Amino acid sequence: MPKKVEIVEMPETLAFSKRTENLHKVPSRAWRKWNNQARFIFNTVYGQMADQRVMGHPKAFPMVDDHWKTIRWNSAWLAADAAMETVKK
Repeated sequence: MPKKVEIVEMPETLAFSKRTENLHKVPSRAWRKWNNQARFIFNTVYGQMADQRVMGHPKAFPMVDDHWKTIRWNSAWLAADAAMETVKK
């Protein structure tokens, strides 16, 4: 049975969003340099990638949880950094 896809919209005011808190213990140095949009994106991407079946090929074997956690972390980090790059331009 296919899983449902969650659609997440960025709230109008990110200042009061729970998703701008450091939910996943990102090092403070990085967390402080990101704006609320980048923080929101990190938390959203990391959370939505929890189930690797959503991201992987249907016939692929599942990864070890620690390996998948690294991929989730790196993907969320890259997305947050990309959000910051769009602000700089």
